[in-house]
Amino acid sequence: MTSPEARRPAGGDTPPRRRPHLPHAVGEQLRGAVGGPARLRVVILLASVLALDSADKATIGATAVQLEQALHIGNTQVGLLVTVSTGIGALATLPVGVLIDRIDRTKLLSGAIAVWSAAMLLSGASTSFLMLLLTRLPWAPSPPPPPRWRR
Repeated sequence: MTSPEARRPAGGDTPPRRRPHLPHAVGEQLRGAVGGPARLRVVILLASVLALDSADKATIGATAVQLEQALHIGNTQVGLLVTVSTGIGALATLPVGVLIDRIDRTKLLSGAIAVWSAAMLLSGASTSFLMLLLTRLPWAPSPPPPPRWRR
């Protein structure tokens, strides 16, 4: 076994450099690729919103049997829950894109996430098909398109 002094480079007081851990190296590469830590936070936030949106759409299919039993609906109504919100989201894409170019993106994203969160809470308390369908509509345009990196 060697002592710490024997592992030091000859002629120097500094200890040998350790290789950076993989997570740190990956984090540095990501920060560099997106343009810094502030932009990385934005990318992570938008990725999280997209992940929640995808999980929400997948949840309808995964809980279809329970929804059919609890709300006394058929396969057509279960399909409408996803189709209607996706269709409204598609129709709202261009107007929301224009809106993003005209107002503060941070406020728009914060507002969209707040409306989305409130609608998700209300949809959890739905007692009928119509109530569930209507509570899914406010977040149909969410998540908003990614912001442009200019101001």
